[in-house]
Amino acid sequence: MVRYSTGPFSNEMKKSIPAWVKQGMSIEKIAARIKRTPEGIVKFLEENGFTDEDIPDIPIVIKYQTGRFSKEMKRSIPAWIKQGVTIEEIATRINRSPEGIRKFMDDIGLIDKSMPVLDSDAHSISVALKNKPYWKNLQEQFDDNELQFFEHMWIKMMMEQFRQDLLPAEELQVKQLLTLDIFMNRSAKDRQQQIKEISRTQKDLDQEYKKPKGKRDMARIDYLESRLSYARSAVSNHTTEHTKLLDKMEKIQKDLKATRDQRVKRIEDAKTSFTGLIRALEDEQFRNRMGQEAELMNVAKNNAMEELSDWHEYGKDTDYAEVDVPILNAETVMKHDDI
Repeated sequence: MVRYSTGPFSNEMKKSIPAWVKQGMSIEKIAARIKRTPEGIVKFLEENGFTDEDIPDIPIVIKYQTGRFSKEMKRSIPAWIKQGVTIEEIATRINRSPEGIRKFMDDIGLIDKSMPVLDSDAHSISVALKNKPYWKNLQEQFDDNELQFFEHMWIKMMMEQFRQDLLPAEELQVKQLLTLDIFMNRSAKDRQQQIKEISRTQKDLDQEYKKPKGKRDMARIDYLESRLSYARSAVSNHTTEHTKLLDKMEKIQKDLKATRDQRVKRIEDAKTSFTGLIRALEDEQFRNRMGQEAELMNVAKNNAMEELSDWHEYGKDTDYAEVDVPILNAETVMKHDDI
């Protein structure tokens, strides 16, 4: 929990707060940075000419009830899940956290991994995104499916790849990256439609040419030839556009160091220097793999320690066989007090 300071804002704070807001920083993040309450920051902004539209909303923190689930809850949750009710809706109905509901469902084997579930971190990232100055522009530029894709990928990239550690300029690069991805999807859809149009038009044209020369509709043939030429030209244009967008995306990915080659290079650097290791550990997959290997080593060490702390027969099947404890310390002595 952040402990906020009181008293008037310093001159440095008064200069920094408006600049941070214009850069798209959330009130919550500003409050954490300068250790002042979000409400105090909002009041300062209002006193200095900022309107409600200029000031990002403060995310609402829901305080869920804790404790064991009642019998009624345990009966209702499986029934609601079967009816297609989301975990967030169930959380609202019974005033319990989504994480607690998910754990209960895991325990009884009811969890549906395909469900669109937002944990607390993802929810806070989603709220912060929708408080960005450019979110309204995105709503005007994209349809509902594209907005959903943008939000989904934004959350995944912030949580799994960049760990919410981006400067404002880098954040705009991520926005441009996702925007280009959506434009590429649009171009690919339009290209596919034109390919289908070519197929339909070609069939109609073939039907006309199958007719005897005297019965062919030359006006219709000219029209179909024109449509066919236009569709083929459109396919070519979409291919060119797709290539250009892909080049732009690759450039942004390199600037963000988000390509696989760059991630692999960081992992290779980890083998040569401590600094390289620290950088490599920023990659979640590498970090998880190292954690699993460390835990396996720990388990192997504990098993070996347990085995070597017990009685061991030396020179077995010989005249000089003896029994002893390989590791002799205070713990093994207490374990075998008859030693």
